Amino acid sequence: MRIFGLLILVFGLWACSKSSSPDAAQFTTGGFASLKADGTIDVDLTDRTDGIYIDGNGQGFSYVLGLSGPNLVAFAAQGPWQPAVAPPTTGNIRFQTQYAVAAYANVTVIETGGVYNVQGIKKRQNGTLVLDADLLNGTVAGKDENLSVSATISGTDLKGAVSYLGMTGDLQGRISEDVVQGAFSGEMGADVFAGGFRGEAISE
Repeated sequence: MRIFGLLILVFGLWACSKSSSPDAAQFTTGGFASLKADGTIDVDLTDRTDGIYIDGNGQGFSYVLGLSGPNLVAFAAQGPWQPAVAPPTTGNIRFQTQYAVAAYANVTVIETGGVYNVQGIKKRQNGTLVLDADLLNGTVAGKDENLSVSATISGTDLKGAVSYLGMTGDLQGRISEDVVQGAFSGEMGADVFAGGFRGEAISE
């Protein structure tokens, strides 16, 4: 009985120490998700960071970063706007866009009493990005010192890639001759990011 009681005590001490110890963050497949009526992304996460940038016309994007259990994930979604007409197939359009992005970097996941929380760098950034659409070649591209966008046009849809502070991710978007929008998410190791952009055509 004394040995059995000692084993219970040792196991209990080990479990308590484990519950508060940091673990390296793990990335699980995030990507793109659907929106709720309030514009938030319809995923069940804890310790979440939301960004909602959707206007009254349904143009824009939302993103969320957070924990699914002990795993760090990032999701993005476009606004529900659907262009009525595809852009022309020749010529060029320059768009002035506003973007927003959030990232978790160099983080650990702490478990206390079965509850997981993120400790580390949580970064939010907003900026302005010029995107150039080459309609003949069906491409959209632009970059600043933090964010790079490269996409192809198919009708009114955009699909491509982004790079943010050395991390890479996937992009989905929509385009007309007047408006462009996109949403993106990605990861590198245990670091994750998500965001998007929305803008209007300008005279070159």
